[in-house]
Amino acid sequence: MIRFPLLIILLFGRFALLFAQSSLPAFASKEFRSLEVKAGKNGLLQMPVIPNVNVLYQRNIGPHLAAVFYSEAAFSAFTPNPEEEYLVRKYFRWVGTAGLGGTTGKKGIGNSLFLLAGGRYYHSHAYVQEDLMPELVTSRLMPELGLLYDLKIGKKQTYFSFQHYIPLHPFRMLLAGEGFRTTSLGIGVRL
Repeated sequence: MIRFPLLIILLFGRFALLFAQSSLPAFASKEFRSLEVKAGKNGLLQMPVIPNVNVLYQRNIGPHLAAVFYSEAAFSAFTPNPEEEYLVRKYFRWVGTAGLGGTTGKKGIGNSLFLLAGGRYYHSHAYVQEDLMPELVTSRLMPELGLLYDLKIGKKQTYFSFQHYIPLHPFRMLLAGEGFRTTSLGIGVRL
């Protein structure tokens, strides 16, 4: 009596495996989609340290070709004590972009390079501690153009992710080494 239900469960399980996804899509395959959340800082060796948080959604539109949506927020994490600091600076930056790029790799490792375009909002408040307290407040909304390198490592549903973002606009700031480059680490999830 107990053999018949076990046989039906076993046959149903085998039948379901025929239609189930037997493996996760590779990073370069057309079926790959992911969502990554990362935290990092400005550049690798830049000072002062400005932390950032970003989100990257990737959907491959062909083998080795992907479309991405990228959003990043950077901010002053610590407000300096105005009585101890001569120059006080508060900072916020938000970037929202979309782009296309190429991706290569096997199941365990993937490399991607994307060209992104969108917009950037920048707000800075700086003042000097003197009797007259001169201050400078800057708020701007401007176009954004940049390159994003993304490295993915992992064979499971969730994986480790490293990225480096280099803004290309305005070009003269890139040449002077004064751009808002960011380096981030985080996790990604295959969707």
